[in-house]
Amino acid sequence: MHVWNKCITIILSLFLCGCASVPDNTQPITPVIVTRSNKCVAICVGVENGQAGYCAGAKKDAVDCYEYLTKRDFAGTLLVDADATWEKSENAVLDIADKHDLKRDDLLALTISSHGSQTPDLNNDEDDGMDEVIHFYDQGVVDDAIKLMFVKLAQKHPGIRVWILADTCHSEGNFRRYVRKAQSVVTFGHYGKRRGKPMFTKQEIEMLDIQIMEFAGCRENAYSLGSVSGGNLTQTQLAEPTAGKSWKTWFDGMAEKVTGQEPVYVEYNIKEEYRNGQALR
Repeated sequence: MHVWNKCITIILSLFLCGCASVPDNTQPITPVIVTRSNKCVAICVGVENGQAGYCAGAKKDAVDCYEYLTKRDFAGTLLVDADATWEKSENAVLDIADKHDLKRDDLLALTISSHGSQTPDLNNDEDDGMDEVIHFYDQGVVDDAIKLMFVKLAQKHPGIRVWILADTCHSEGNFRRYVRKAQSVVTFGHYGKRRGKPMFTKQEIEMLDIQIMEFAGCRENAYSLGSVSGGNLTQTQLAEPTAGKSWKTWFDGMAEKVTGQEPVYVEYNIKEEYRNGQALR
């Protein structure tokens, strides 16, 4: 891991008023300090040769994401193949948050490129009767387990922002969207938006104090595409300019260019300043 660096832009405004002298009561100009999120960290996971079989381009995706984010002053951890077990990946997420003492509105990026699948739902929290699965190096992990990782994260680091770039098949639902009774999760695909149904039981009514935004490669019943050059979602997203774009418009710009699949924007408990703020800040 690299020690995180704050990215601070100092904007100095200089006003020249001809050759006139400055009145005695003029106050000195105070520099305006603009920061990205207080702290920015990233975990980049790629499983190209794991228990689920060969996944072309997954290692390249992880390396490219790692280089892309660390060049933007994210403190990063790269996990590829044998280093990308479920235990190591979960620990990396929780450890990097602890190490950098993430606070409210700090940003944790989690990029995953691997196989994805579905398996019969065993706890009756899926409308379609199927759990989504992310395949790590050693095992497939159902969305309920991914959810518990974020529960732990929210308990120790309330209010942080999470951005997930999920380049896997069946990726729309693979972090088990947290919703209260009678509340719907809104997902935005390239061809419009749809609303999901409430999924949780009574003991899970409380909203978690965490903001999660996911750029998913496809619908939960569909596939993400890729090649040795990398995944369609990942490579198109990294090539999409961020200048002057909010997170949502950054996603939209990518979704318009991807072919052969429908990327999906998913959010949980997102505040306007995150959704509409400058991407990657």
